[in-house]
Amino acid sequence: MPRGRTTDNNEYRNNRTALLKGQPLCHWCHKKTADTADHLIEVDRGGDNSLSNLVPACRECNSRRGNQYKNARDRQRIHDRAEATRTPIVRDGFCSDPSLLPPSPSFYFSPKDADQRGLARTGHDQPRLATMSPEQKGSHVDGVVDWARKFMGVDLMEWQIAALADQLAFSDDAGLELVTRSSLVSCARQQGKSVALRALAGWWLTEMPKIRGEKQTILLMAHRLDSAAGIYEEIAEILEQYFDAKLTRSYGRLAAKLPDGSKLLVRSAKPNAAHGLSVDLALVDEVWGIDEEVIDGGITPTMRARRFPLLSMWSTAGTEESKVMMRYREMGLRLIDTHQPTNFHFREWSPPPDLDPMDPIAWAYANPALGKTLEMSTIESESQLPDRASFLRSR
Repeated sequence: MPRGRTTDNNEYRNNRTALLKGQPLCHWCHKKTADTADHLIEVDRGGDNSLSNLVPACRECNSRRGNQYKNARDRQRIHDRAEATRTPIVRDGFCSDPSLLPPSPSFYFSPKDADQRGLARTGHDQPRLATMSPEQKGSHVDGVVDWARKFMGVDLMEWQIAALADQLAFSDDAGLELVTRSSLVSCARQQGKSVALRALAGWWLTEMPKIRGEKQTILLMAHRLDSAAGIYEEIAEILEQYFDAKLTRSYGRLAAKLPDGSKLLVRSAKPNAAHGLSVDLALVDEVWGIDEEVIDGGITPTMRARRFPLLSMWSTAGTEESKVMMRYREMGLRLIDTHQPTNFHFREWSPPPDLDPMDPIAWAYANPALGKTLEMSTIESESQLPDRASFLRSR
């Protein structure tokens, strides 16, 4: 079932209640008691919520079928889009099979702009480059979406959900075994990366201890300490108000500790900053400006003893000096070329290499928040500033 659509429908809810009356066995495995109603024909393929299109199903079978359908649907959309646009093969180490690329953005042109080739008015929700994730039974992303709405008062954008979904995918019935161990998400500035980071940190800190039955430690780091502190401050008050967190606001040692012992720690990007810690979730913002020793010698060793930890790195574009980011990016590109699932999650919103980076059409590829929280006029103004290198890195 498509997320968040059919379960809110009155007809579906009424028919589900009738279908599950008497605790029937799952239609698919014939072993477990059914606790959901599964669509024989998916709603987005023309199916409805009538009793004739619903069967009783256990949650595991329903989730498995839903993921299989979603993966098949996404692969078909990618293929159809590539065929329709005849996307050229990407050069210079990028994916060599266009059918595996995520969907290209849809651009909207106004008649006024037609003589100027038209300015792209909106970005796109799916990345241009993406690795394939292993088979999964579900994802905790819905929990993050709900947490952000309830406690932060924001609705995550589709690109943010896409960036989080596979990072939080799991392969077991209990939701413990994350299929992703490390990740790199890259797009332009001012798209809402910090919002996604805060939602992920808040959800993990307050909900993952319930799922795993043990306290959790989150490490938050950025290329500058004040950037990490800004992300922390936006969530600290929520944790204090709603979850009785005890806050520490000593600069350089910011922390939020929950009654169950779970904690969120902010550290400067130094190789020894994580020494002595045992980290379940490491959040690294703007990894382009962080040294290799911080990731390899500082953060990664702190996660080895934890069950299914996640290293979640986010960034704008780097430079030739961004060694750790470029290494992870190159690994992502190699994995894309293998066409095989991997527990390294790589998502990049960027223009194809054959586009002029100063062409407004190229900007839409890297700015998925265009038309939502960001306007093209803002990027146009920035492009006229004299620091061209800084503009290209950030946009």
